[in-house]
Amino acid sequence: GIAQAAQRDGWAALEAAREAAQGRRGAVQVLGWEARLRAAAKDPGAEELLCRAAKLDPTDARVWNALGELHWANGDLTAAHHCFTSCLEFSRDIRAMRSLSMLLRKVGATPQERAASTKESLRVAKAAVALDCNSHESWYLLGNTYLSLFFAVSHDPTHLEAALKAYRRSEALERGGCPAQVDGDGDSDGERNPDLYFNRGKVFEFLEEYAAAVKDYEQAGALDPRLPSAQRIESIFRRVGNAAELVQRKGHLKSKRLAAITKSLGRPEDDLPIASPTAASARRVSTLADLSLGKNTQVRLDVAILLPLASSGAPPLSFLAVDRTGTAFGVSVYHLDAAVLAKCRSGRDRITLVEPLLREVRLGAISYPLLQLQQPTRFFVNGELLSSSFAHAALDLTSFSEQPKQ
Repeated sequence: GIAQAAQRDGWAALEAAREAAQGRRGAVQVLGWEARLRAAAKDPGAEELLCRAAKLDPTDARVWNALGELHWANGDLTAAHHCFTSCLEFSRDIRAMRSLSMLLRKVGATPQERAASTKESLRVAKAAVALDCNSHESWYLLGNTYLSLFFAVSHDPTHLEAALKAYRRSEALERGGCPAQVDGDGDSDGERNPDLYFNRGKVFEFLEEYAAAVKDYEQAGALDPRLPSAQRIESIFRRVGNAAELVQRKGHLKSKRLAAITKSLGRPEDDLPIASPTAASARRVSTLADLSLGKNTQVRLDVAILLPLASSGAPPLSFLAVDRTGTAFGVSVYHLDAAVLAKCRSGRDRITLVEPLLREVRLGAISYPLLQLQQPTRFFVNGELLSSSFAHAALDLTSFSEQPKQ
């Protein structure tokens, strides 16, 4: 294959360089070259050679990177961290920056340490982008770093948007790049990154932007059939189809039961005290039809829960609800524990949604109305805030697996 041919060519070039090498400097360079080739071939003696090369010429970024990548592959993250930081002491090397940023998101024994490491990872990722703003790989890693920051530390929606912007920039650079050209550090331009599309697909799925998620999963699967893209797409269609069917059939409830539930919401003029001055000051509306598409600022709506819409446990918390007129729709609340559904008695408790965002979920011929709450502080049960049930959204980040290329 190509890798084997490159390896053969590398050894041939090394022998030519060995014959032409002059003086100590030339010998050190040849040693570093041989060490990197042996590391790429997974030669057991590569580590010793790399250590010798690093001592003889501590300014050789390629040697430090190869040694750090070797330690990482062997599971020694502490030693890998030392190599990448040592490299950066001598040069602003973009490969070392990217590797260090990735590694920092994998260390930390306590939540506080992991949060500090993730923030430092973001600083380093930004430095890599600043060093070469046309590197699609650096933008991709910046996107992953913002994702880690959102899910592991901040839960700030602006960081999620920053991740999507970084992915879009990386994608644009990939599409506008030249045909695949590999430089001396092994970077490539013009090659499509399937992980970018798969990772972004998971973000769109989390945001319930299902059509965009399916599009990215399809692209990821076309680029790398080994990714579980088809399973993700199937899961999305199943989830959206089930939700649309339940909304249309109002949870399969009998008309008498549905009438009793809508009656429990009271008359439009009946108001319920809310344990929040901000929420209480919001204008109260009676039905879904009173809302506008998009965010409904300073507006609140009382609804009743009928049943859960998703059983996977993946965020956000989603359920089927109705307003006073019996109109059914989906409701999703971010950063709220699923145990809340067990606390909310179907048809008995009045749920107040403050400043909901109204969307129309569309996936092919399937559609249904959806209300989203980005913060659990906008969700009230019988006028009370369920602060004990706040739970930061968690996304399985195993697909965001990163490790420097050897």
